[in-house]
Amino acid sequence: MSATTEKLKEIVLGLGADLCGVAPVSRFDGAPSGFHPTDIFTACRAVVVFAKREPAGILLSENLVPYTHVD
Repeated sequence: MSATTEKLKEIVLGLGADLCGVAPVSRFDGAPSGFHPTDIFTACRAVVVFAKREPAGILLSENLVPYTHVD
């Protein structure tokens, strides 16, 4: 893993993400048309993915409104 990737992950995790990963664009070779990273940015070489864990309780509502705000 490059120093740039390590530094990027350090920054993203430091900003509050629970997970962070970097994937080479080649990992998306089987993606359907319109969903490959180079369909959006032709010079793309890697994709950064990060996730923030949300409390499971936000999904246990009887309300079917698909939008939820969590602080």
